[in-house]
Amino acid sequence: MEINGQYLKLDLHPLSLGFKDPSLENEFKNYNDSEVRGFNRIGIIFSYLTWLALGIFSYVSFHDYYFQIANVVLIFLFPIFTLNLLVLSSQRYIKYFQTLTAISNAFAGLGIFYIGHFVLGNHLLTICGETVVILFGFYILRLRFTIAVLTTLLYVIAYQVAMFGTSDMGLLSLIIWVVESTCILGGNILERANRKTFYQNKLRQIAEEENRAKGEFLDNMFNLVSVPIVVAEENYQIIETNPASKELFGSHPRNLIDLLAPSQPQRMTLFKVFLKRSPLHNFEAELLKKDGHIISALVSVSFVERNGQNISICVIQDISEHKNAEEKITYLAYHDTLTGLPNRLMFTEKLKQFVDSHRPIAVLFIDLDQFKKINDTRGHTIGDQLLKQVAQRLVNCVREEDIVARLGGDEFTVILPAKTKTEIAQVAEKIVAEIRNPFYIGDSEFYLRTSIGISHYPIDGENIDTLIKSSDIAMYRSKELGGNNYSFFSSSMNRLLEERVNLERLLHTALDRDEFVLYYQPQVDLRTGHIFGAEALIRWMHPQRGLIPPDQFIPIAEETGLIVPIGIWALRTACIQAKKWNREHRHPVHVAVNLSVKQFISNDIVASVDRAIRETGLNPNLLELELTESIILENTESVIATMNQLKKLGVRISIDDFGTGYSSLAYLKDFPIDSLKIDRSFVHNLSKNDKNTAIISAVITLARKLGLKSVAEGLETPEQLHFYRMEGCDLAQGYYFSRPLPEDQMNDLLDHSVWHTGFADDNRPKRAGVK
Repeated sequence: MEINGQYLKLDLHPLSLGFKDPSLENEFKNYNDSEVRGFNRIGIIFSYLTWLALGIFSYVSFHDYYFQIANVVLIFLFPIFTLNLLVLSSQRYIKYFQTLTAISNAFAGLGIFYIGHFVLGNHLLTICGETVVILFGFYILRLRFTIAVLTTLLYVIAYQVAMFGTSDMGLLSLIIWVVESTCILGGNILERANRKTFYQNKLRQIAEEENRAKGEFLDNMFNLVSVPIVVAEENYQIIETNPASKELFGSHPRNLIDLLAPSQPQRMTLFKVFLKRSPLHNFEAELLKKDGHIISALVSVSFVERNGQNISICVIQDISEHKNAEEKITYLAYHDTLTGLPNRLMFTEKLKQFVDSHRPIAVLFIDLDQFKKINDTRGHTIGDQLLKQVAQRLVNCVREEDIVARLGGDEFTVILPAKTKTEIAQVAEKIVAEIRNPFYIGDSEFYLRTSIGISHYPIDGENIDTLIKSSDIAMYRSKELGGNNYSFFSSSMNRLLEERVNLERLLHTALDRDEFVLYYQPQVDLRTGHIFGAEALIRWMHPQRGLIPPDQFIPIAEETGLIVPIGIWALRTACIQAKKWNREHRHPVHVAVNLSVKQFISNDIVASVDRAIRETGLNPNLLELELTESIILENTESVIATMNQLKKLGVRISIDDFGTGYSSLAYLKDFPIDSLKIDRSFVHNLSKNDKNTAIISAVITLARKLGLKSVAEGLETPEQLHFYRMEGCDLAQGYYFSRPLPEDQMNDLLDHSVWHTGFADDNRPKRAGVK
């Protein structure tokens, strides 16, 4: 039998009693040695007395054989008895106890045998001596008594055969032999019984030690385990808790039910578990901590019987952190981290739910016009703050059941369930108006515009992909119409989208195929009438499509990043042309080149300008770089550094479309600027709005006092020309003087050093054209 890792086995062989485990055998012998030693002490003392009496009687009687007996006793037996007694009383030589005891008792038996056989000739006494040798050998040398038993049996059998049938001694010898055999068997049985008793006691001892160890282990586990454990009676009364439970619920929880949160919806489920006495594993519940906070926990309940009573053991695992982390992960998976709005994944799932339920809805695709310029010029930190404010305004524009989501960047979507077209238009108008209102970040004021595309389910698409695509197409149509408005999707917009995609595909190879050309619009000095210079304007001359106006491909080039290589080409080509003009004409001819935001913030813009000047040999003072006002919305070190580096090259810097931005005028004194170009929108509405005339006058006066040149764009009528001359504007350009012209026609125009009205374009349109 194996108990607690110990292997115990009782050998039941009749002549070789013993335990298989040597350590157990030694323990058994040590257990019985004390009894054997005590028995031997008594036996030796009685032997002393008996043999001493026999010796004394021998000397008194003076018989020869008695004298021989006395000699045997005094010379042979007494020293052996004395030595054995000393060994029994010594701790140092106790390990020789069994050996010396066996020897002494053997000699005692031999003494009896000698006296009986040789001195007295008494066969009975001889047999008794042998019996003593055998019995003492059996009791003392337990594991080696078999040899003695077999030897004695052989001797007795031979001796018995010799005496069989001779006198009464033979019968008596047979009786003694039977008694001897009975003693040997009885001793064997007694030994077996003693060993079994010891074996059972050992098993019980091991079991008790194991139970005690298990109990200590369970107690330690109960007290040391970090998981709260609560033990309760059938009436839910708590009778024991471990330290982890006390730390979570306090030192004096009375009832299991008190641990449940008041609003716990699973209370009845737990009640049923306790009533049915059925185990429960990993049941999620809300529990009340000692500080009053509610936690989420997994509760496992098992039932045991103790002292005739059913006891419930509740193991509690606090999963609040795991639950919170899981909820956070779920939230992050379905929400935009910047604005907190639903993200693309959640928007798609919600839209799919509406489509699957066949509920009429409208999808609004919202994009902020030219928002990338703010990110490029003011940084993403400002852009992110603006996006947060935009998200909040969108939420305020819709109902609680409507869904506002951010798809990424500056793209938002809104799902409007069950609304009429009129109601949808009202929501779109509200959004456009809200976004148009100024945004405030610190001391800065920002103005945004938005384009909205609207699609209907199921009219404009019967699946989510088609709906999103339709609203996206409608949004781009809003941008093409100038932005800051909304458009409902129509089937004709698909053709426009295809046209845009084809145009983008052709644009990627247009530069390599030399399909771009520069047109030039003259800038006239309003005080002298001389042509001051010309603004270089790019045109796309496609071999099959013909002339493609810039308002069709420039936005695509901005979005795809192609504007950077196209801009570098335009810069170098304009420098080459300006160098040629200044070589052919005696008066200086300036050239103005527009720089896009992407081109300006590129790392090599200064190197690109420097390379164009050096390779073409153009005087840098004749090159003017036109920057939109959005580039310098913030007085950042990088913008100032770049502009100062450009100024070191000797070029001039002009602010284009001045008056349409919404930044502070502080940059006029902080940035190295040479001229301001008044936006054509002020010129176009000059006669319709007195406020425009006031603004134009203020800008011209401001430029003059700051030492900057003022340039008027989009002049179309003599009245406009007269107004700008009277206000003291320095330069002007527009259809009144000339449309943008190709290189050869511009050469003819430059041959006239002084401008007069005869050179004006008789076919100029009534409204300003595009650059």
